[in-house]
Amino acid sequence: MNELPKERDRRSAPAPSAGGSGHFERQKLDWQSQPFLRQVLNALGEVILVLNSSKQIVFATNTFLNRFKVHDVKDLDGRRWGDILGCQHALQEGGCGMTRFCRVCGGLKAIETGLRKAIDVQECRILTRLGDALDLQVTAVAIDFGAEQYVICAMLDISASNRLRMLERLFFHDVTNTAIGVRDLADMLIEAKGEQAVEVRGMLVKTAATLVDQIQNQRLLTMAENNNLSVSVQLIDSLDFLRGILAKWQDEGEARHLKLVVNTDSMPVGFSSDKTILSHVLNSMVKNAFDASSRGMEIALGCYAENQTVVFRIRNSTVMTEDVQLQVFLRSFSTRGAGRGLGTYSMKLLTEHYLGGKIGFSSGGSDGTVFYVRLPLSPPGTPK
Repeated sequence: MNELPKERDRRSAPAPSAGGSGHFERQKLDWQSQPFLRQVLNALGEVILVLNSSKQIVFATNTFLNRFKVHDVKDLDGRRWGDILGCQHALQEGGCGMTRFCRVCGGLKAIETGLRKAIDVQECRILTRLGDALDLQVTAVAIDFGAEQYVICAMLDISASNRLRMLERLFFHDVTNTAIGVRDLADMLIEAKGEQAVEVRGMLVKTAATLVDQIQNQRLLTMAENNNLSVSVQLIDSLDFLRGILAKWQDEGEARHLKLVVNTDSMPVGFSSDKTILSHVLNSMVKNAFDASSRGMEIALGCYAENQTVVFRIRNSTVMTEDVQLQVFLRSFSTRGAGRGLGTYSMKLLTEHYLGGKIGFSSGGSDGTVFYVRLPLSPPGTPK
């Protein structure tokens, strides 16, 4: 399962230097003895790091220190950039640059290219230990200083531009297409008579409901990211709720080519949660399964009780590649092209920040891909 590792410590250990700690101290002193160079980098007003060949931070601009709330420069000693940015994977065995997730890190790719004396620009997506999402454009270039080789690494926060691109995709493509569908059906309804009018009215109601859902889902995510989303707890029967999700998707046109089922071993579990938020999460899980499935494949929904929690699971037959698995919950990552990538990210944000639960997945072999959401029977802070 793709769950967070247990933290070894609140901070990862300093990365080993190629020449030992004494060598790193000499490198740091070399940069401290060059006030002009440090002043030039600071004057740029950019988020910039200078890394040695072991990818340790030897210098950071004031803009970097302020942006990432580094109050004491000694906190940088011997550390790599993922440690300071708060990357959730930096606490795993080996630390920043050494985990399996680092293989798909755009920032690390740019840095390693820089160490090979080439300029590189990469987009980097980081999910922090606090659950925040960072979208960065990382530019890396090599610099020889004395007998040592370093990489100057400049970071530009592109979170806002990525959000704007996704909003443009939503409103200029998805919402526009749905709105056109509403208009066309309304035009048809003017001319329709008898049974045809009844059929067109039904289609119009469903299409209009889809339009409202698309707008409300984006509003929900925007409020969640801005910490403005309030939680309204209600009693829920897991099996009834899941059947409601199934019924919604069975009405979708694309569902006619897929087999949607609720597992026969699913259990009715009584629990308390926010119906609107949970509905968004489970619908996103089903949509994700739809996008991964081909005609005739089965999508199975299930729920059960386990260790004082309720678990929802959505299974499809397709296996994700390892690269996709390593990036599933990152904002802006998508297998469906530019302007996508909020589905799985929003699932994690809403489940773990607002419902007090955990989300994860397994993918491989004959089981295909299974996404699961585990929720407490009562949200944190409510009477049991």
